Amino acid sequence: KEQRVYAKRPLREIDGIKIYVEPTLHDYQIGVDPSTGSVDPCGIKVVDVETGELVASYKGFVPNNVQVEKTVQLGMMYSLKKLPLVIPDTTGVGQAFVEELKKVYNRIYEREIFSKRERKTVDKLGFFISFSTKTQLIEHMKQLFQKHFPKIYDEEVSSEMTKFIYSDSAQMLGAGAQNGY
Repeated sequence: KEQRVYAKRPLREIDGIKIYVEPTLHDYQIGVDPSTGSVDPCGIKVVDVETGELVASYKGFVPNNVQVEKTVQLGMMYSLKKLPLVIPDTTGVGQAFVEELKKVYNRIYEREIFSKRERKTVDKLGFFISFSTKTQLIEHMKQLFQKHFPKIYDEEVSSEMTKFIYSDSAQMLGAGAQNGY
C-alpha cells in the first residue's frame, strides 16, 4: 500500500540521532528495536503522539549499553511535557535491553500476561512480538496510513517499510523483511 512520506533533511544530528522536529510541549513515545549490535542495527524512533510525526530517529550497530544511553538521551530531550513512554521490543535480545533500561528510566510500556507458574496475571515490561501481536501492529498501521496520520520524514525508515512483505515460503512464513534486508 502506498504511504505518505514527507522526506526532509534532519534539522540537526547529535551523536547519530537525527532530529526532524524539535521537542515541544507534546506527548511522545519512543519505540525501540534492540539488537545484538552485530548482525542487524538497533532502531530507536521518537513519535509525536498528537501529530503522528516521526520526530527523531537513531539506527546503529552498537552494544546494549549504548542503545540504552541513546534511548535515555532521547527520552530526556523530548520530556518537555512529560517523560516519553518507551516501548521496547522484548523479543530475543530485547529482554536484556529492558533489564538495563529499567535501572535508569522509569516510564516503560507494561503488558499483562498470565503466569502459569504463579497462576495469576502479572505485568511484564516491553512489547513481545509474536505472530498475533505482529498482525495487530500491521493492521493498526494500515488504519493509520488510511487516515494519513503518520508522517515519516526519515527516508531510511520509509525505505525499510517498502521492504516489508508477506510470505508463504516455509523459511519466511508470515510478515517481515525481504531476503537480504
